[in-house]
Amino acid sequence: MIRAVEDCTLSVSLLRHPRASRRAIAGFRDARLRALVQHAYRSVPYYRQLFDAHGVDPRAIRTATDLAHLPRTAKRDLHTRPVADVVGAGANPASLVTRMTGGSTGEPLVVRRSRREERLLSVVRRRVSRYYGYGPRDLVVVISAPRHGDAAPARGWVASISRRLGLLQTRHVSCLGPVEQIAERLRQLRPAVLGGYPSVLARVGEAVTASGGFAVRPRVVITGGEVRTPAMRDRIAAAFDAPVYDTYASHEFNRIANECRETGAYHVSDDTVLLEVLDEDGQPVAEGERGEVVATALLSRTMPFIRYRLGDIVVKGTETCACGAPFSTIRAIEGRVVDYFALPDGRLLHPYELVAATVRAYLAVVPEASRGERPFPWLAEYRYVQERRDYIRVHLMARATPPPVQLEAMARSLRDVLGPAVRLDFVFEREMEADANGKFRVYRSLVQERSETGRMPLPPGGVRVAAG
Repeated sequence: MIRAVEDCTLSVSLLRHPRASRRAIAGFRDARLRALVQHAYRSVPYYRQLFDAHGVDPRAIRTATDLAHLPRTAKRDLHTRPVADVVGAGANPASLVTRMTGGSTGEPLVVRRSRREERLLSVVRRRVSRYYGYGPRDLVVVISAPRHGDAAPARGWVASISRRLGLLQTRHVSCLGPVEQIAERLRQLRPAVLGGYPSVLARVGEAVTASGGFAVRPRVVITGGEVRTPAMRDRIAAAFDAPVYDTYASHEFNRIANECRETGAYHVSDDTVLLEVLDEDGQPVAEGERGEVVATALLSRTMPFIRYRLGDIVVKGTETCACGAPFSTIRAIEGRVVDYFALPDGRLLHPYELVAATVRAYLAVVPEASRGERPFPWLAEYRYVQERRDYIRVHLMARATPPPVQLEAMARSLRDVLGPAVRLDFVFEREMEADANGKFRVYRSLVQERSETGRMPLPPGGVRVAAG
């Protein structure tokens, strides 16, 4: 009963924060930070060892200005640890909600949260939907990639009643099918709100326009998951005749920021994510400067993320938005660019189709794989590089010798997707180097880059294994 009252109070606070003062937001943030750091030290072996190794007294972390005393951590630090090292004491891993990362960074990680934490984060999502003018009765259709290991649909009496009342209606449409097929599905569903990757939405919008007939006219389009360029925004807005707003999120943090309707800057969810923008030396950048995102999840205690290097590059904005909102801002997001691969047979292949193919390959040879398990446990990082229309190299960094049967299954599944005209090589790397801007792009088409710049980028080295 006490926990239910606490959750209700917290939910009300989160919903009211867009109308609160900056001082109130900062006070809430700092209180959550203090509790989180002390909890992580007491209950999570990874953070206790990390803080001890750096001589950190968790009681000395009082406000956001004290964050510099804490060491940063990265995805590779967490995904190599046993579950018991990164999850709080007393948590039952089997009962937790799981999310699989890795679609844009090449380092898979299973994120675990309690159902209570999921409910609180849903309040933040509801806050964003209110801001953009839609509610629980509006049909939301999201065009996205299917993911292995994601949690099942929400359960429990709240979810059951919501479904019966027609609330919280969300439909997912795979982005991996032909754009004409996706467009037809949208005509059938007639969404009030349309969401998805901007590159996909731009192409689907063109298919909707080209085919004529019934137009898909959502009230609003929400983009996310990769960088949205101004050209993409204009194409989407023209095709669907609706305002287009961008969001910034990740499985580790859920909603991080969302685009301001008035200024075009991004409001950071400062009451749920403590976001830092740091330079190469780990120092805060000034307003208008670009830097690396390092973030702390203020609502996640089951599996804490404290000063976590997300791998994205952004441009720091103002302390509060010019629209009057009490949240800090990001001026621009420069990470998560996803290239389509142009193939010899004329197809434009979204690279997530390659990820889906590798997951199918793993499940074919390891059918007993459990929900939430990371495919190919021997694989630390990966990168797909299209050298030519008819040649793709898959760069792999392995933490152990891959079983030949799994490697063969992966190659076979990828060849099925790419077709016989495309040569495929596996290249085993000791380290994966980031791009010049500090961002690790796991999908890269040199075909697109050469067509845009006329330059031939130098391919990285490594040990090549023929795969096709």
